[in-house]
Amino acid sequence: MKMEKLTPQQVKETLAQNVTAKIKELTRGIEVDYTLDYEVGDIITVESAESWSNDGLFTVENIKEYPYSFIINNEAPCHVLDYSDEEICHMLGATDCEHEKEVIIAKGTKFRVTDVSTDDDFAEMGFYKVELEYIEED
Repeated sequence: MKMEKLTPQQVKETLAQNVTAKIKELTRGIEVDYTLDYEVGDIITVESAESWSNDGLFTVENIKEYPYSFIINNEAPCHVLDYSDEEICHMLGATDCEHEKEVIIAKGTKFRVTDVSTDDDFAEMGFYKVELEYIEED
């Protein structure tokens, strides 16, 4: 299957299978219309390849009422995107992203929730923080 005939999500899924690094303290920002009800000990399984950031700027593209910041505290396998590869950027539909540092986490990756902000934290910080631990598969 040629990559240029794939949708951006299919390209992301394909790239995610090629693990190029294990990085700790990856972050992901999302915004949603409702509060999420994560609890310490919950297991989260990635449903499709996801973009995360490795210590760089990453812009959330949809603005909603409740921002969340996810942090993976231990090393997690990922594919580090090379924004100097114009062909891959084009296939992903990525524009004006040279300043971003993006990695892709593969579908099926599992995390355990280790800490979740409270509503009081949200009132003070303006976002909910969810800390995660990568669960290594046997």
